[in-house]
Amino acid sequence: MKNTILTIAIVTATLLPAAAGAKAPKAKKTKAPVVENTVNNERDSIQAIADKAKAGDAAAQNEVGIWFYKGDNGQTQDYKKAAEWFSRAARQENAQAIGNLALCYQKGHGVEADSITALKLYIKSLKEDNKSLLANKAKSAQKGVVFDNVLLGFIYETGQGAKKSLDRAKEYYTVAAEKGSVDASRRLAMIYQNEKNFKEASKWFAKGAAKNDITCTYWYGKNLLDGRGVKKDAKAGADYLLKAANAGMPQAMYEVGNCYFSGNGLMPNKEQALNWYAKAAGKGVVEAQWKLGECYRTGDGVAVNYDLATRYYAMACAKNKLSAKFKSLIKDSIPDSPYVVYLKGLKEYNAKDFEAALKSFKAVSKAKVIDGKVMEGTILANNNYKKNNPKKGAKLLQECVKAGDPQAAYLLATLYELGKGVEKDMPKAIELLNQAADANYGPAECSLGDIFFEGRTIERDYAAATALYLRAEEQGNLNANAAKRLAECYTNGWGVDKNEARAKEILKGDYSSPVNALLKLVD
Repeated sequence: MKNTILTIAIVTATLLPAAAGAKAPKAKKTKAPVVENTVNNERDSIQAIADKAKAGDAAAQNEVGIWFYKGDNGQTQDYKKAAEWFSRAARQENAQAIGNLALCYQKGHGVEADSITALKLYIKSLKEDNKSLLANKAKSAQKGVVFDNVLLGFIYETGQGAKKSLDRAKEYYTVAAEKGSVDASRRLAMIYQNEKNFKEASKWFAKGAAKNDITCTYWYGKNLLDGRGVKKDAKAGADYLLKAANAGMPQAMYEVGNCYFSGNGLMPNKEQALNWYAKAAGKGVVEAQWKLGECYRTGDGVAVNYDLATRYYAMACAKNKLSAKFKSLIKDSIPDSPYVVYLKGLKEYNAKDFEAALKSFKAVSKAKVIDGKVMEGTILANNNYKKNNPKKGAKLLQECVKAGDPQAAYLLATLYELGKGVEKDMPKAIELLNQAADANYGPAECSLGDIFFEGRTIERDYAAATALYLRAEEQGNLNANAAKRLAECYTNGWGVDKNEARAKEILKGDYSSPVNALLKLVD
């Protein structure tokens, strides 16, 4: 398709009422009509097309759209009306109308310019057997039109609308990339990267990175870091990765964590490494989730914390991604370790076998891991345990809080709110929740957010609630109740700018606890 609509031109004139009315009925796929252009019947033929269009004929609607697009047949050129008629026909899967509507989006004629929508529509038009489209786009691409070179590159790269050919894709992408297209640079570089032609890949990644494309910035940094296709420069590579991470790319966050952890390109700093791992983990990077599980289990760069280790391992194993790796870890590598005993204790606790769980957690405590004492206190404070002793349970948790354990602070806060084992003291409960939330403990962030959301014993503060919920979400720790309330805030504009699309996105998330699924892997 050229920069003009590709169909037959009608040169005679009549007047057509403006496009209006209900959605046209479904019609069969059909090509644009061939209208006879004779002196005797041209007016009748044009009026017949107009009548068919109003009656819902898709091919006629496409033809009428062309009249408005080009200003033919007595119609004043009106791109908006043209787009409306093309839309009607496109809804009935008319291939030519879909392509014409794509042109409108490409050029911003009658609709807001949107290259992504244009691309999708062109691909759909090809799939609907618009045979002339590919050839005409090829002619346009030969003239150097950037969009059409990118379009054809995508078609041949993906095999959508034509037989897949990476060689042809590279040809078209190269033309567009040399003319400054960032999209073309990125896609061309990725083809070369996948072919392990790292020299060419790095060349085009560098061009995209120079224009602040996040993906290009990430991959150019990665190639510099590893010395693939370019001279190795760990410092420069880490700088590029840091730029991509700060721009919000999850995988770059993980790589920056690795740089800080190992000192590759950045000064070694395990605290910074864990911060970046946590950001990446919250955005679903499985490698970061696993790495955090390992760090908290072994105490590498951070205090040993079996609770957090289990939470991160559970994230990594969600949807069976690393379940086999975890099973191998606990059965083959560390089967008799305090951590495996801790997992068994959690499983026994969930099954309400409190005596067995207490025995397991005491063994963990004996190994000088604080999580054992935290769970001892939890069991003793549990009403379902026949030998429960809330005062002793609270005392154990207080000892763990003094040692800096965030889970203990969170659990003890519950006891202070309920007046269980300690005097009821809501300010103290809030103080403890703040302490745990400051340590980025997700459950505490959600609970504290709930208090602000409800105005429970304090003034209601939606802004404070949403800030806490968002922190928990960033770490992948948002629970179902908090998610529902965060969505409600976005729906109503409470504490955040109103955003119903964001609210719907939040509600689509899976907020079930992955820990329960993880424990099924434990014998």
